[in-house]
Amino acid sequence: YLKILEVKELARHVGITSAHELEEALELFNTRGILFYLTSTEALKSIVVLQPQWLVDSLFLILRKESSYRFKSKELKRLGLEDDLMYTYKNAVASRDFLDYVWEEKAQFFIDLIMSTIMLFSECNFGEGKFYLIPSLLQNTDTDSRNQQKKGVRCIFDFSLSFLAPGIFQRLLCLLIAHKFSGGYLSQESEISTVAPWLFFNFGTIELEPGGTIHLSENTTSQTLTVLIEDPKFAPKCLAIVRSKLERINQDVMHQGLRWDVLLETSENSNTFMKLANPQTCKKLHRSWHATKKYRNFVDIENFVDHSTL
Repeated sequence: YLKILEVKELARHVGITSAHELEEALELFNTRGILFYLTSTEALKSIVVLQPQWLVDSLFLILRKESSYRFKSKELKRLGLEDDLMYTYKNAVASRDFLDYVWEEKAQFFIDLIMSTIMLFSECNFGEGKFYLIPSLLQNTDTDSRNQQKKGVRCIFDFSLSFLAPGIFQRLLCLLIAHKFSGGYLSQESEISTVAPWLFFNFGTIELEPGGTIHLSENTTSQTLTVLIEDPKFAPKCLAIVRSKLERINQDVMHQGLRWDVLLETSENSNTFMKLANPQTCKKLHRSWHATKKYRNFVDIENFVDHSTL
């Protein structure tokens, strides 16, 4: 890689002196795959990647569990980061201090890259200081047993007619955690929630606002994502948030390649579902799915059609 100041110096030697001209050249080279250069944040603009393998290897230092063996325990102990290493690979949450150690002065570049383009990082307030959720390090769990004793209303996002790509569920967890800790709660008058999320690679429990707890699970066999909302009165709001995050993933990461149907449970714990396809179908749904006047701005269920028709 090269720092942008080094690139400017090289460009000057070949007659490129204006910032606009240099940006156009870098954008052209990036489009043609000659190099890798992004401009969405100042940190991303500061580095030009010449070898993609260097980028991949650097990302895998954090994103893969096997990488924990690469770090020298004596050096980490000397720097006071031994516990940070264990916490990262055990709990899938990394401190900013540990990321600074791993990526050195390029830490902000990689954080911005993963959060803004790959969406496999999420800043979270799990303790004092800055911490980042890394869902690729989460453990699997038995989703059937997790969901068995849960009560509430369920929504299923069914990808079986297309494909539920690997990493979609983990990206969804990231965006929902970011929503929770950013203060973007579903009702403006809610107090900040203090209940910590309970997360696994294929299952998650997140309190989006006090009382608004959802349980999410991934089933790769049936190609579905299931969202269970404990308190039915939060159903339309939670549905709107989850849907918006999936659409952001579809647009920013999957280039509109995802297609899904939405199925809503007809009554609480009934285990019978109805596909959202038209207003007539919606009128037959359980009252929990219909937004109250107070929350009409969050979701109008009668205009909430399945994504496969868009």
